[in-house]
Amino acid sequence: MEVSEKHKDALLEIINIGIGRGANVLNQIVEHHVTLETPSLDIFDEKSLMKFLATWTDKDYAAVEMGFSSTFSGSGLLIFPTEKANKLVKLFVRDLHLNNSSDILNISALTEISNIIINSVFSTLSEQFEIELKYAIPEYRHGLIDDIIKFEPDEYGKVVLLCKTSFKVIELDISGNLLLVFSIKTFNELLSMIDQYYANLFQKK
Repeated sequence: MEVSEKHKDALLEIINIGIGRGANVLNQIVEHHVTLETPSLDIFDEKSLMKFLATWTDKDYAAVEMGFSSTFSGSGLLIFPTEKANKLVKLFVRDLHLNNSSDILNISALTEISNIIINSVFSTLSEQFEIELKYAIPEYRHGLIDDIIKFEPDEYGKVVLLCKTSFKVIELDISGNLLLVFSIKTFNELLSMIDQYYANLFQKK
């Protein structure tokens, strides 16, 4: 999907601010300093996204999805290869001085980490454009990438913003992918809000 550089830069700035806020929250929870980076942003429609995901070489993934609704709706997914997700969870469980580890605890930890990041990004979006969002309960998923990425039918089709992010914690560098999913109708409304934001800035000068 063709998106102007102005719109792409604005979206990336919002996502970067949100991820930075998420990192600050995580740093209040764990002992080691967490740095989150978002070096790239790619925009896909459903068909091109699935074609791109087919190039991913890992066979097993862990992910958390959280939806939101308001005047428009969408969802965010934070996806890791399972091996990297396990490393991230072990570090957080260790820093929280939890003595026992179980599947339930690990799932809960990854869900909480993902919830913080996704919520921070959408909260930044909400504040930027003065939209009140209602959040759904985060949902953990595990398996093949085709089992994790499932789109609900939508008459407008979907637009997906794919951000490759990296958790840097002490000696670990754990890469994951944040997917922000919107209907095309919602995404066009978001672009219009960006245009209005810049128009308002211009009028103030």
